[in-house]
Amino acid sequence: SLYNCSLNIHSLAIVKYNKTDSYIRTKIEPFLHGVTIVISLAFGSAPLFTEGYNEFGPTCSTGSYYPPHCTGIEHGEVREGFEIQCGRGRDGPSTIVFAVGFFCLFFGSPTTVGVTLGMMYRHVSRQER
Repeated sequence: SLYNCSLNIHSLAIVKYNKTDSYIRTKIEPFLHGVTIVISLAFGSAPLFTEGYNEFGPTCSTGSYYPPHCTGIEHGEVREGFEIQCGRGRDGPSTIVFAVGFFCLFFGSPTTVGVTLGMMYRHVSRQER
C-alpha cells in the first residue's frame, strides 16, 4: 500500500512536473523509500517490543492473549505450568498502532492514489486539447 503510493508520486513527478531521472533518483526516491521503510518498521516493531504479538491458531497477530487456560484468571496473572501471562498485549500500543494503520491503509492510501491519478489525468487531458 505504501509502495503503491510511492509509485504514484513517482509517476506524478514524471508526468506532470517533468522531473528528470537524475532528479527523481537523488531527490525523490530516497524520501519515498525512507518513509515507506520507516513506517513499516515502526508499525511492525512497536508490538514486538511491547509483547503485543500473540499466537492465534496458525498465525501471530496483535491482540490480547487469552487462551482457554486463562478462563477465570485475572489480567497479568500466570497460571501454574505456563510462562506467558494472561492478557499479554492488552496494555501495549497495539490498539493505537492498529487504529493508525487501519486509517492509513483504508483512507490515506486510497486518497493518495486517487489524488495523484486525478492530477495526472487532468494534466494529460489538458495537454491533448
